[in-house]
Amino acid sequence: MVVVHLGTNQMYELNRTAARAWELLEEDGCQRRITERLESEFEIHGTVLERDLAQLLGSLSRSQLIVPA
Repeated sequence: MVVVHLGTNQMYELNRTAARAWELLEEDGCQRRITERLESEFEIHGTVLERDLAQLLGSLSRSQLIVPA
């Protein structure tokens, strides 16, 4: 999946797990529920998944692709 920041035209490539997190973020927005869904869909353990998701959300936020609620 590729996400394009319409203000800067910068493109961001997301791997399969990050793309799924993006989809779940659009559906729900709750980090805890996104973690639970990803954990059930992928073979990633909770601690690693929580860290990686926090890094992804931080990166998306710094790039102004998402705005924390």
